[in-house]
Amino acid sequence: MLWLPGDAGFEAVKSAFLSSGQIRLAPLTGAKSSDGTTPVDDSEGPLADFSITGFPREEPLEDGVTIDVTAKLALFEEWIEDGIEAA
Repeated sequence: MLWLPGDAGFEAVKSAFLSSGQIRLAPLTGAKSSDGTTPVDDSEGPLADFSITGFPREEPLEDGVTIDVTAKLALFEEWIEDGIEAA
């Protein structure tokens, strides 16, 4: 993930890592729709609470600063078969 202070998603993941808390995620298989926010209807994956167990910062010389986030499933809720359900 890109290092983007002030971005809501970045701040939520960082906060979960720093507080040893959990964050609700829906890592889906498909891409987002053309508006960039809504998952396409053929996406699938778990909707669950995750613990962020790794948050190392990478600073390559030519690219932007990134974080290699490691999320561990903590509490499974359901399997999303139609990505629009997760929107």
